Amino acid sequence: MDAGNHTHADEAPIGAESGDRARLWDLIHDIRFAMFTTRHRNGHLHSRPVTTQNSSIDEDASLWFFMSRSGDPVADLIVDPVVNVAYADPGDDRYVFDELAGWACVVDGATDVGPVRIFPNAESDAAHYAEIFAASLLAIQPGRAQTPAEYFAGVVKRVRDQCAKDARVPLESAPLASLPTAAATWLRVRDGRLEGATLGDTVAIIRQPDGGVSLIGDGGKPADEQVRARRVMQMTREQRHKWLQDLRAIHNTPKGYWVFGVQKEAASHIVYQTAACPPGTRALLMTDGFYRLVSPYARYTDAQLIAEAETRGLGPLLNELRGMEANSGDDAAI
Repeated sequence: MDAGNHTHADEAPIGAESGDRARLWDLIHDIRFAMFTTRHRNGHLHSRPVTTQNSSIDEDASLWFFMSRSGDPVADLIVDPVVNVAYADPGDDRYVFDELAGWACVVDGATDVGPVRIFPNAESDAAHYAEIFAASLLAIQPGRAQTPAEYFAGVVKRVRDQCAKDARVPLESAPLASLPTAAATWLRVRDGRLEGATLGDTVAIIRQPDGGVSLIGDGGKPADEQVRARRVMQMTREQRHKWLQDLRAIHNTPKGYWVFGVQKEAASHIVYQTAACPPGTRALLMTDGFYRLVSPYARYTDAQLIAEAETRGLGPLLNELRGMEANSGDDAAI
């Protein structure tokens, strides 16, 4: 982003009344990122993460963001000045990207269930781990000649070193169920190819200009998670907590399955995939939670979901997902 230029968006539902402004600021002031959506010249909706620059809400209820004057968002605004800004607390998840370097990553932190906190001063161990992971991706930029495997060997080491530095207990002696973990899918465009790296149940839907659709990651893993979730929901609260602790304790061991964590061996279990990436290729990265719209809810196919995201934007899809999750009839159907 170019710190020398900026733009702002006016929130139509929030009026000039001080109570409205206070309510808006109370809702968004501690949310680091927003999704800024414009309508492209081809009519499609394009969303990208931006960082709010406000220290408060002005009397005209404006939100301010830094953007490059030569970037796509500003070009879109010249044609159609109507925008949408969506805020959501990411909790244990992170989305990190470098537009100039041509890569992006979604990180899905695993909710804390262990008997001790590893990072006591953080919002949660999962959120802090996801933040360390995202920061490490930005700190170690992949070289053009580097393979994804070479790149992630350095990322995994940096993540562990930073976790060891921030932890209140030695990682070697911490209970296995307390060690932080996360699923992540990373994509990079290089030399006309799309390179993917995944560990865990995050995925990316890829659509070629000819309409062909493929998946980076394992689409079966989110479905497997939901099968387990249905079984676990039959347990008592105490039984669920114990089950989650036991499951987390075997992550990144021969008895469990591999995700990103503090174990340096995780790097050797990352799944690497490639796909052709001609101009016009689209990619949609997501956590297993968002992929519920495909599996198990079967609301969309892979092709339909990426098309809906492009035409309607992510906000309406997230609202649709939340509605289905809150509907006992939808849960009963799966």
